[in-house]
Amino acid sequence: MSAIFIGTAIAMEHRKRSPSVVRFGIFEADLTAGELRRSGSRVQLQQQPFQVLAALLERPGEMIARDELQNKIWPSDAYIDSERGINKAINRLRDALGDSAERPSFIETLPRRGYRFIAPVERTISSVAVLPLDNLSGDPSQEHWADGITDELITQIAKIRGIKVISRTSVMRFKRSGIPLPDIGAQLGIEAAIQGSLVVSAERIHIRIQLLDAHADRHLWTETYERELADVVSLQHEIAQAIAHKIQVHLAPDELDLGRASRVRPEAYEAYLKGRFFWNKRTQPNLNSAMDYFNRAVGLDARYGLAQVGLADCYTLLGILGLAPPHSVFPIAIAATETALQLDKTLVEAYATRGHIRTIYEWDWRAAEQDLTRAIELNANYSIAHQFYGIFLTILRRNSEAIEHLRIARDLDPLSLPINALLGFIYMRARQYESAIQACQSAIELDPSNAFGHWMLSRMLDADEKLGQALAEAETAVELSKGSVPFRAHLGYAYARIGDEARARQVIDELLSTSTRQYVSPYLVAIIYVGLAWKDLALEWLEKAYADRAPRLNELIDPPFDRLRSDSRFQSLTERFGIPEA
Repeated sequence: MSAIFIGTAIAMEHRKRSPSVVRFGIFEADLTAGELRRSGSRVQLQQQPFQVLAALLERPGEMIARDELQNKIWPSDAYIDSERGINKAINRLRDALGDSAERPSFIETLPRRGYRFIAPVERTISSVAVLPLDNLSGDPSQEHWADGITDELITQIAKIRGIKVISRTSVMRFKRSGIPLPDIGAQLGIEAAIQGSLVVSAERIHIRIQLLDAHADRHLWTETYERELADVVSLQHEIAQAIAHKIQVHLAPDELDLGRASRVRPEAYEAYLKGRFFWNKRTQPNLNSAMDYFNRAVGLDARYGLAQVGLADCYTLLGILGLAPPHSVFPIAIAATETALQLDKTLVEAYATRGHIRTIYEWDWRAAEQDLTRAIELNANYSIAHQFYGIFLTILRRNSEAIEHLRIARDLDPLSLPINALLGFIYMRARQYESAIQACQSAIELDPSNAFGHWMLSRMLDADEKLGQALAEAETAVELSKGSVPFRAHLGYAYARIGDEARARQVIDELLSTSTRQYVSPYLVAIIYVGLAWKDLALEWLEKAYADRAPRLNELIDPPFDRLRSDSRFQSLTERFGIPEA
């Protein structure tokens, strides 16, 4: 079975919480709340008549058979007089609507067959996905334009209050998938989808955008745009505004102002898009290419703040992945975010990245929270900000808030393996091990070949003392990652936990040998000594990690370190790190 289809169950919880309001005449039906309103005032209507209304509104203009209504609304094993039950529900519904069976305005009876909703309906859309744009340029080397503008449209539309917008990771799974739109809608939990295509040539760009009802695969609106490449940033604002009007959300005056969209040199914008194209691949060679393009964008247009954020994200990822010493990358990343914010105080991405660095490197909790909450305030649809804030909250042991923000992140990006796995990580920190394991297993179902999910599941199983299963997942992570250093170190920890001292020490020797050729975080050595319960060496290497300001030191609150908590040296370390007491 496709990993995309496996993700449907994860998305369904999100969909249940997505409001869906259908308007007809002076009425509106809130299908989520189960409420009928007339000119804004609630109309008293029992559950079964409302369910009949909801069924009719799902397919306006189509006949809904009496048998279908019975099977949909009344349990098959319930003893009822089906004829009387349906008739009674229809009569009560007509009374609530002021409708007539003889001269219907809303519900038409088709004798002995069923019913049809005949009034025009207008669905208020509150959740949408921007599906990957098609590159029709006839040149595969122009693919970065399609991916990049898809990303930028997601960013622009996500800023509009009142619309829930699915994040990049989930929508990119449907690139050239051929999956029918209603199936995509079910998996992402959306009411509408934006599809489009583009052609880039010389100095101009041609974009065709259409808005579709995701449930019925019904066309709602289409528009074609053609501009000079230099105007592409303003064009994205214009498209976002047009879409907002078509899905009928309320816009604040400042959100209607497109004058803030600055012109960007086409060469700089293209370099930025190429940078993001490579950054999204998240391997060291691709990160190096991404930095080259982001630096080129900055060189071409020094006032282009997003290019500065791109650089910050590259340096941050190098530090998080342990590919470079923290002191050599995080200060550069912080400086880049601050430059970006000097250029544009509204750059959500800059606040989120800086807030995350302040969490994992500077350990400045007050400043980190200010940045992360500001990012969410500016764009509540930015799933990464919720993800970073959730991680921050767990360090301060605000676990219920952390779980809620990771759930929001998952709702916005339901098919993201990292976010689903990190939800498991947050559950682990809350000592909810069963939920942690389930979340990581769901993440792996999305992409069984992704080493990150197996690594996270191994950690959840270890926390729950399922050591044999934890070792098997650790071995899988190393195999899938082709021996990635962080996953190899965790395998050493897993060996230590089952009492295989020889193999654990062998991994330590391998890490020390590797450190003569490339940076290896002292934390990775420390964690194996923690597994071996060799306190003196564990604390010695943790002090080295502290001196490096290793990003993973926030894990001192996690279960593996419970066996060190009574040691005064460990207590001193956590006090200097700033972790509050349990």
